[in-house]
Amino acid sequence: MGGVAYLTDYPMTGREVEETAIAGTMSLAREIGAVVRTTDGDPVGAIRRATADSIYGTARTLFEGKVRDVHRRTEGGFVVGSVDIDGIGPDDERRMTVEFQNENLGARVEQPDGTEEWVATVPDLITVLDRETGDPVRTEALRYGSRVRVLGIPTPEIMRTDAALDVWGPETFGLETTFTPLPAR
Repeated sequence: MGGVAYLTDYPMTGREVEETAIAGTMSLAREIGAVVRTTDGDPVGAIRRATADSIYGTARTLFEGKVRDVHRRTEGGFVVGSVDIDGIGPDDERRMTVEFQNENLGARVEQPDGTEEWVATVPDLITVLDRETGDPVRTEALRYGSRVRVLGIPTPEIMRTDAALDVWGPETFGLETTFTPLPAR
């Protein structure tokens, strides 16, 4: 199926959707897709503009680089692993590792002196894009040599509560860090 499937899990009533959904998420996803498809040369700028006034917050570039290695395995029905990215352009001489379990969970940057810092974790959104086109690169499509840009998109406040972090914070996925939110603007 090319890594794509359409199905409905967990059907809900309209009331349940109102009580649990994050308003505007589907509209924002549709808008981001439209701006990436129609932009002329600056997909990241288009994504930044699309997210700027959303309840999520403005997308920001976390890293630019070339995929050096991909570590991927299937575990418990999930695609689990990491991708190592060597910096290029503004990130030359630095390295990023993005941890994933079907989705990107956390991104940390290694400086030339060997120190490491987590720059984004769940529940903030971490997205790997083709550096030129802005097309998303899914975890199963990561390949050696790909030139990528890693974006971070802040998550809405409802996803930053203690109760929410107990369900999808970095510790839940085994990351050895606590959640530090990306700035909204």
